[in-house]
Amino acid sequence: MINILLIDDEQSWCKSLRRTLANHGLTGYDNIFLSCCGAEAFRILKTEKIDLVLLDLMLGSEMGSDVLKKIKDLCPSQTVVIMTGVNSIHQAAECMKQGAADYLVKNMPVDELISTLRRILKVRELEKENQALKSGYFYSRGKDAFSEFITVNEKMLNIIKYLKAVSESGQPILITGDSGVGKGILAKAAAKVSRPDKPFLSLNVAGLDTQMFSDTLFGHVKGAFTGAESSRQGMIQQAKDGTVFLDEIGDLPVQSQIKLLYLIQDRQYQPLGSDAVVRTGARFICATNQNLESKQKAGEFRRDLFFRLNTHMVRVPSLKERPEDIPVLIDHFIKEAAAEYGKEEPKLPAHMISLLQTYDFPGNVRQLRSMVYDIVARCQGETPRLSDFSSLFESINVKNTGAPQENKITFSYDRLPTAEEMLNDLIDKAMEASGGSQAKAAAMIGISQPTISRRLKERKL
Repeated sequence: MINILLIDDEQSWCKSLRRTLANHGLTGYDNIFLSCCGAEAFRILKTEKIDLVLLDLMLGSEMGSDVLKKIKDLCPSQTVVIMTGVNSIHQAAECMKQGAADYLVKNMPVDELISTLRRILKVRELEKENQALKSGYFYSRGKDAFSEFITVNEKMLNIIKYLKAVSESGQPILITGDSGVGKGILAKAAAKVSRPDKPFLSLNVAGLDTQMFSDTLFGHVKGAFTGAESSRQGMIQQAKDGTVFLDEIGDLPVQSQIKLLYLIQDRQYQPLGSDAVVRTGARFICATNQNLESKQKAGEFRRDLFFRLNTHMVRVPSLKERPEDIPVLIDHFIKEAAAEYGKEEPKLPAHMISLLQTYDFPGNVRQLRSMVYDIVARCQGETPRLSDFSSLFESINVKNTGAPQENKITFSYDRLPTAEEMLNDLIDKAMEASGGSQAKAAAMIGISQPTISRRLKERKL
């Protein structure tokens, strides 16, 4: 929630302005602090994280311009807007020179005032994000929040850096990517960086009709519908100033999309059966495995909601796009599963891991985790065999290769072959089984891909 500090010696005007700003949804009533003098203002600035200061030029015996100078000396990046009843171009120019973001007169129309302050806050938010990206903010804050997301992939590491950098923003985050890539883990980590020690509530919206969606999110009052025998808090109210994570947002019905749009846009909602408007300071993170741009072009997803969610968007690459993550994920899941089952950690042979790196993993990290857990559960201390993974490799024609008695590959020799002949024949069989992929063939028979490449070239010559 945005924190605003009003500095003015006319306390009645301060209280009136606080109600106006809160009623127009600029921020919560309790997030607006009042001060009648410079000394009190500095105490608040030292103890509270203030996003915007509204400063009067005449503070009894103090000059607002002097207070402005001290504020900018104390915190050069603090956004200060001068508000006064004296409309003087000369004073405005002097204040702008001292670092004021704008100069407003007290009797300006309310709509114009709110619009101007929203614009100023938006500029401040963008400046903070840019500064975060330039200064390496993501290295200093929240460095442990993303530790659950195991990756060494450069593209993935850059996505994590970006999510850390935009944590200062109150705008929604949209995370896209195939099922099982870890969108939920990223959402939870982003929330931990953005709103530490605040509630994190998640909801899978797939399959929810409009009433169920509204009731779950907004809650209801007693008697709102048949069976509503008591009032019920919705998820937004429970989240308070924390984070709400909405998964499978691409499956949301159009009527529910309208409700979500106004919730995110206006930061307010109405519980079912109530006329009272409730404001929220929660941040929204959404995720989907669908292409929302294609859905909105097809008329299945609202264009305005798409662009509202698209403020901060990341696409998480599938596991087949980052095969270098497979070995580290296998190692992590083996340790995790062994600890959970109270077993020793089995060690996978290098050629087995190489073969796993050639598999597409349509279920992504979730599938890999399930596979490793199953292997560890069935392993009785011996080294896992390739046959343990055979159900995964139908697409590359590798079945039961760890069980020689069931191997259907045969060799025809009327004499005992030499090692050279046998290796060449193995390479041929592996190339055939792998569909011509040298990397897959090398993993199957436990030799390096350059060795296969060299031998094939030599034989061709």
